[in-house]
Amino acid sequence: MILGRLAWGALVLGFAILLVVTGFSDWQAREFNDPDGAFEIGYNPIIKEYTPPNSFYPLFPSNAYLALGLQAATSEKPSLAIANIAQALHENPANAEAAVLMLRLFMLPEEIIKSTNFALPPQQLIDAVADINIKLRPTYESTLSTVVEYRSINQQNEKTIQTLADLLINYRHYADQAFPIFHIALNDPELSRILQPYLDSPLPWLPAFFRYLLEHETDQRKIQDYYVKRLHSQNPPTQQETLSYINYLIKQKQWAIAYEIWSEHLNQSSSFNLALYDGGFEDTENLNQTFGWNFRNSKEINIKQANTSGTDGKKSLSIAFKKGDSIVFRHIDQNRLLPQGEYSFTGKYRLGPLKTSNGLRWRVYCVGENNRKIAETEAFKGYNQQWQTFKADFTVPDNCEVQRIALESDSQYAHQNLFQGNIWFDKLSITEVQH
Repeated sequence: MILGRLAWGALVLGFAILLVVTGFSDWQAREFNDPDGAFEIGYNPIIKEYTPPNSFYPLFPSNAYLALGLQAATSEKPSLAIANIAQALHENPANAEAAVLMLRLFMLPEEIIKSTNFALPPQQLIDAVADINIKLRPTYESTLSTVVEYRSINQQNEKTIQTLADLLINYRHYADQAFPIFHIALNDPELSRILQPYLDSPLPWLPAFFRYLLEHETDQRKIQDYYVKRLHSQNPPTQQETLSYINYLIKQKQWAIAYEIWSEHLNQSSSFNLALYDGGFEDTENLNQTFGWNFRNSKEINIKQANTSGTDGKKSLSIAFKKGDSIVFRHIDQNRLLPQGEYSFTGKYRLGPLKTSNGLRWRVYCVGENNRKIAETEAFKGYNQQWQTFKADFTVPDNCEVQRIALESDSQYAHQNLFQGNIWFDKLSITEVQH
């Protein structure tokens, strides 16, 4: 038994020392392994998919020993397999396929171990083999997934989290396995400490993990804590994460908090909510967000922010209708949080011309179960060469926390919603009426 331990110790220690071998041995390993970890000469490190190689490379005998090890493994002779794999590593210490196969043999089902009288080495030596695998191929899927499996089976939580985080960088399909573990880790003080450095780094899987949390975490306070920690970290939330969080808050009917975060995202004060956002249609970056302009183009309609004469800024809202089928126009809107009170909605428009029977109107609704209409402008149709102004006064009642400002077809009937031509809008604003 003592001799057995000494033999295993010598093997692993010798293997670790030989990891410093670079140059030719490293090139050799890379030459005979393709990027996903499968061997080029006819066999695969996954034991059940083993097919015998067609030939051996006499200058690289480690390949032959690895083939013999695979053959022994598929014949359920783990002791013989280990002996051959150990020899393969002796011949080529950078043989990553041999290292990953050795670790797989140490994870054989208990019934095979018992039936073959296979004597496992001490746990710390198997751990060393797992560490060596990572050092040999820190980015290979087959290596990382094998090490994750080993560390998870042995409840090595810290190293499991670390390896999963590395695995996700290049292999996103492991998210289904990793994200539930990360979610559990966030609720455990010790595991959360291990995970935190990854949350502070600009890793590509973080937005997807945040979406996972938004879908699966039932405690709003934990979602908020996570977001605040990210906000004050060296790696603040991406725009994608911020918008996901805003949409989450809206689903939870936390409109005021969502608006505050959106305002901070734009580096604006949340007190500017009395103004219609970007009434001059100059902001081309923050479109299709809950509190900004939402444009929904279609094959019959072209909505864009365009340069045109007579505008107060560089751009205005341009809507072009192609002659075609009837269109119920509900393609432009924006949400606001106006306190109870009296307001005036104003703006400029130009028709170029717009051929239609009933036209378009701006309308203001209370967002809620009934979407009650509280204001509408005149109908826009026909032709005017010069810019003209419009105005609509309205009152926001006390039970109307959120308002939606929308440009819509005046009529709900199909035969009255045939449009052809152009219309432009600019300098839209909502101001509180002072008495």
